[in-house]
Amino acid sequence: MPCSFLPSITPSKSPEPSFSPSKLPSANPSLPPSECPSHAPSSSPSNVPSSSPSTQPSRLPSATSSLPSSAPSYGPSSSPSEQPSPVPSSAPSFGPSSRPSEQPSLAPSVAPSKRPSVAPSHGPSSSPSEQPSLLPSDRPSETVYNSCQDLMDAGFTTDGIYALTNPSTSSDFNAYCDQTSEGGGWMLFLSYNHIGGENNALLPGTLPSSPTSTGSDGYSHINLADVGYVEEDIDQVRFYCETSSHTRKVHFSTNNAIVKTIAISGSGAGSTETAWNTGYTILYDGGDGSTAYLPGETDSVDYSGDAGFTKFPFFAWDNYHWAIGSLDRFECDDWVQPNGYSHSTRHNVWVRNVSARRRERELLSTNTSQNNSCYHNAHFVVLACFCFFFFVILKHAIRKLRPAHR
Repeated sequence: MPCSFLPSITPSKSPEPSFSPSKLPSANPSLPPSECPSHAPSSSPSNVPSSSPSTQPSRLPSATSSLPSSAPSYGPSSSPSEQPSPVPSSAPSFGPSSRPSEQPSLAPSVAPSKRPSVAPSHGPSSSPSEQPSLLPSDRPSETVYNSCQDLMDAGFTTDGIYALTNPSTSSDFNAYCDQTSEGGGWMLFLSYNHIGGENNALLPGTLPSSPTSTGSDGYSHINLADVGYVEEDIDQVRFYCETSSHTRKVHFSTNNAIVKTIAISGSGAGSTETAWNTGYTILYDGGDGSTAYLPGETDSVDYSGDAGFTKFPFFAWDNYHWAIGSLDRFECDDWVQPNGYSHSTRHNVWVRNVSARRRERELLSTNTSQNNSCYHNAHFVVLACFCFFFFVILKHAIRKLRPAHR
């Protein structure tokens, strides 16, 4: 490639240097590197123009050497290069450019994503989480999730604590979501991990944040009305318990209307045995499948007060109990005497809401049904009016024809 150098700045009285095409460097130069003039500026460049300008400077930029980034600027050229190099230079610009870059940057955009991400699950991760926390301070204000099922529909499939929005008050609350068991979309609203020998008081009105912790975050419960849910929001209620006194586990779900009412208000009024021993689904997911007698053997219920699913919401008399804190007893599919709190137990209750997509489909179906009903009603009205006017006209026609036959 041809060697090149920057032209010297000549005094104003010097004539324009001539350029002879015959003396331009050849397209295939044979000059050794030592004969190429140096482009590197001296350590102390002078702004004084040279008194003896070069007779034939070449204006062809070099494709084999790049100017150092520390080279001082000589100002913008008064005339564009007459023969630009076909090879793009990697040297930085000397002076401001009046033209935008012809080669756009290939750097990726750093615009923040509007999509919130899931909070990390319990326990340290071996690699940084690819999805940051979805706590209220990190969530975009325009994003609203009312339930774990809404998050599941949006693609959040990791178990952990999420920020949800109360549909009644629009306030945020943090809840633990099980996104991996039985199709996911389950919010924990009762968790009592009882340690054998302890007899601590229950903690109502606090949403638990762990299904397995033996600390305060795994020892509390709420009624679903506390977070703005109504019965129409609920699809399924799921129950799980285990105990150190035997190996059986209770694990089932139900969509019984009475059970939903208890989940919302905590009141067991109107509860019956058939609300528990019929219409339930035994669950086996995750190796924690039900092997218990309950709820199928239920023959008694305790519907007093507003204890919700604590105390004795369903049981088989003197045999198999679901008991949380009542009469100092913590029992799972058994009857422990005389000290009902001597064994360790774990009780969890979850709720899965009707998905937003399902609500939209149901609303669309309802509107379509109403529109069809109105459509049919309108047809009936039109037909009735047509018949009425037809008979009126027919009656008048008959009256007019009667005198002609007399």
